[in-house]
Amino acid sequence: MVEGPRVAAAALHAISLEAGDAEGLNRAACRYEQFGDRVAAADAAAQAANILRANGLRGQGLTAAAFAERLAASTGAATPALRAL
Repeated sequence: MVEGPRVAAAALHAISLEAGDAEGLNRAACRYEQFGDRVAAADAAAQAANILRANGLRGQGLTAAAFAERLAASTGAATPALRAL
């Protein structure tokens, strides 16, 4: 059986992405960041930002995008979601 914080974060990430749940994606991003996976955190935050913007929630989308960009800047990550910001 696979256990640990990554399993819970990845499950939340997948479920939230499938559901278009930006709040869940932000929670997943925070969980990833807590255990040091800044690339996954940046990707989840960028996905949240893109969903928020698509739903007309510009302010929340900008906040999520800033979080994603801060995380990505420290890693050099360039996922499809980050490139879409």
